[in-house]
Amino acid sequence: MDAPLPTEEIDKKLAAEKTIENLALNIPKLQRMRQAAIDAELELLADEDFNEEEIRNIIKDYLELDDDGKYKPFCITIIYILESFFYKQQI
Repeated sequence: MDAPLPTEEIDKKLAAEKTIENLALNIPKLQRMRQAAIDAELELLADEDFNEEEIRNIIKDYLELDDDGKYKPFCITIIYILESFFYKQQI
């Protein structure tokens, strides 16, 4: 059996919630921006022509730094969602 997702472990979930609160990551503007980025990627999961390899390539792309040495906005959230999608598909 695979390891549980971090959100399934109560200690990690509480730590994440505290970090979100301390860094004010749940303000409405950031919520809207994050949701728009997530929605764009979730559309790919609904496309039956997309396969696991293509989505893995998207994840790989999110893990790469841009020309300024920065990650794409909300990369960790999007990677988490895409990986969670595959985790749930394999159960």
